[in-house]
Amino acid sequence: MHQIDLPDWAVERGRRMNCFDHINPARTALIAVDMQNAFTLAGQIFENPHACDIIPSVNRLAAAMRAAGGQVVWTRQTVTRNAPYAYPEWHYDADNPFVRRAIDALTDGAEGHRLHGAVEIGDADIVLNKYRYSAFIQNASEIDARL
Repeated sequence: MHQIDLPDWAVERGRRMNCFDHINPARTALIAVDMQNAFTLAGQIFENPHACDIIPSVNRLAAAMRAAGGQVVWTRQTVTRNAPYAYPEWHYDADNPFVRRAIDALTDGAEGHRLHGAVEIGDADIVLNKYRYSAFIQNASEIDARL
């Protein structure tokens, strides 16, 4: 597994900024971002040799969140030409072969767009497409509507 070595100052800062006396699981969500084939499988456009290493840990976190009464949300990076979610034409150079391959991989229905087969999606989990690099602003109302 890929090892991360955080400097002591970063660990201490994280402890100070993420100290909560109480977390209400019913008002908490685990957001699992882009656990898609495009990022996790060998031969895919954005393959990362360490991406599959974290899937068991993500599955354990998701199971713990469900058991505690929290919500699990899985996002999928998605490219579309349909308004209002389409990127402006100038954003991607679709004539570039790498960009074209990336667009094709992240289009809804493509093999690269699917969540990795080892990801354990629960019956009450939310799976949503995100059309920008952040799912939080764009999809907040969709998540609220499903809760």
